[in-house]
Amino acid sequence: MTYIWLTTILILMLILILIHQNSAGDSAILAASLAAGTKLATKAPTIGQKALILTSTAALGLGAIGVKNVVNNVTENLGKSSNKFLPF
Repeated sequence: MTYIWLTTILILMLILILIHQNSAGDSAILAASLAAGTKLATKAPTIGQKALILTSTAALGLGAIGVKNVVNNVTENLGKSSNKFLPF
């Protein structure tokens, strides 16, 4: 029963993040991870395993979004003339 609540809270948090970020790329990454999690969770025998799979794939999706954002921030100023080596 606890897994169901954790999964519900995680999904609500993801929706809030998507509303706040409003990025099509982030939405696509998260939708793909949730779709993969849903497909994998159908083969799990128990509810706890289903929740764990869905939560894990959603966390992987959020991690991918984080990596994408860090790479975008670091490479944003590449190619521009600047006296600084690092963009921050």
